[in-house]
Amino acid sequence: MNSYFMKRLLITLLFIYSTTALYSDTIKLCGDPNYPPFNWSKDGHIIGVGPEVVSIIFKELGHKVDTKYAGNWARCQRDLEFGDRDIFTAGYKTTKRLQYMNYSEIPLKDDPQVVIVKKGNEFPFKIWEDLKGKVAGHILGSTLGEKFDKFLEENIEVQRVSSRIQNFKKLERERIDFEVVGLWSTLIQMKKLGFENKLSYLKTPVSTENMYIAISKKSKLVNEITYIEKRLEQMHKDGTIDRLINKYINYELE
Repeated sequence: MNSYFMKRLLITLLFIYSTTALYSDTIKLCGDPNYPPFNWSKDGHIIGVGPEVVSIIFKELGHKVDTKYAGNWARCQRDLEFGDRDIFTAGYKTTKRLQYMNYSEIPLKDDPQVVIVKKGNEFPFKIWEDLKGKVAGHILGSTLGEKFDKFLEENIEVQRVSSRIQNFKKLERERIDFEVVGLWSTLIQMKKLGFENKLSYLKTPVSTENMYIAISKKSKLVNEITYIEKRLEQMHKDGTIDRLINKYINYELE
């Protein structure tokens, strides 16, 4: 083989190697470890609708996806802020989070928020002011939408914990009066954790927020948000998102 062809072969091999190296990088995701069906921790990994959608999209781009559980919800957000994690798999959009993450404009799914109470301790609830004078439980690092977060901060005594089961136990023992959380997640977790007959939810939603995928602004993948939006739009149209929600609701209740 003459020198010309040897040179061309070397250039081709270097191109293939560099392209493979670029698109085989492992991306690190994280999400709320207590929020099925969107994301939760199981067997040392984050699973659910959000992680599966992210895995589908980034495997199409040739990336490996690391789903290992690396800490609670507050830790996840710190990691995203400092660039130690790449992708936030499913959560709400807030002004603070927009400072360090780029969000998809296409939501993953809407998420109605409801008031959870101890069964037998239900109370009339139509407007937020009906919650005044009561004690709320809340997950560290979690948000219920900026407006309601502000209302809680200004009007309600809030006790913060790191896991859903802690709040459920506090409700059962009447150490808190209520918790506000997504309806789908709550129905799953109450049944899974044995609280289905101990807790109930008030019918009027506090609000309905959207769940989003977002990328850390310090991630080299930050410009892939456009591709995420395109694929989310397609997944909504072809029913993929709804199928995954049903999959993970049934998965968690099996």
